[in-house]
Amino acid sequence: MVVGLAPWWMGQTERTTFLTQGVGPITLGILFAVGVKILKTSNHGLPAYAVSIAVCVLMLRTHISPLWFMAVAGLLGGFGVINR
Repeated sequence: MVVGLAPWWMGQTERTTFLTQGVGPITLGILFAVGVKILKTSNHGLPAYAVSIAVCVLMLRTHISPLWFMAVAGLLGGFGVINR
């Protein structure tokens, strides 16, 4: 691992440019696929879809911690607003 990370410590090389530009799109694609899978398995009604859309919009537009969204979603599920 030290040998693999040495170019980052020593400066920009062709390999570091290749890795940083190539791994980014792969990571975003994996994250998008996981998000779609979670939405397909967890949303089973109009309130669940509304909460998912609201969370997506708020996550993109604000700097609120994702833990708050999880807490609110847990409370909504606990009080029966969102059912499976």
